[in-house]
Amino acid sequence: IASYQEALTIKPSEEYPKNRLKESQDLFAKQKIEQEAAAALAAKDKQYNDEIAKADAAYAKNEFLNARASYQNALKYKDDAYPKSKLKEIEIRLAELASDQEKQQKQAQTDAAYADKIDKANTAFNAQNYELAEQHYNAALTIKPNEAYPKTQLELIKTKIAELAEANKQNADKEKLDNEYKAAIAKADQLLVQKNYDEAKLTYNLAAGYRANEAYPKNKIAEIDGILNSIA
Repeated sequence: IASYQEALTIKPSEEYPKNRLKESQDLFAKQKIEQEAAAALAAKDKQYNDEIAKADAAYAKNEFLNARASYQNALKYKDDAYPKSKLKEIEIRLAELASDQEKQQKQAQTDAAYADKIDKANTAFNAQNYELAEQHYNAALTIKPNEAYPKTQLELIKTKIAELAEANKQNADKEKLDNEYKAAIAKADQLLVQKNYDEAKLTYNLAAGYRANEAYPKNKIAEIDGILNSIA
């Protein structure tokens, strides 16, 4: 270009150097544009590769949100299939994670509700409030039907209730016998005061039947026998 320009200073009217100068200038301009385009493409490739490297690293560490942002940035520099496929994978993984988190939350809620019922049931059981304990253990089983502990406790409650029923029956029977013994002794004592010895003896024998180990009715029978012998 410089040579053609110099030639034109010597012979400004010559067409040949003018034409060659234009051709050279056009070629230079074209080469410059091509070089700039290549540089711009290389810069985009570098930016694309940098974003892909960041995205892959984040993906490998399960940092899916960061990976998604970098793959999306990569697509700004190159409309390529690889980041698109990785973005689809990320959406699947994020959906799986969301589902897992939801399951974990539901499980945590279930565990908390079950533990609450078991705690209330145990408190009632320890206080021997078996009816309330039974209600809470059954409620716990509606939350976790396969748990063994509340089933075991419900069986134990049945045993405890049966034991209590038997103890109550025995106490009631004992109280009945005590009352009948006391009534018989009171009647026998009165008959003895009235010197109705035969009836008194029969009544003391009745009392002795209620309490076989009691000495009092036996002593009173012996006393009556002594009186009857002295009279005879």
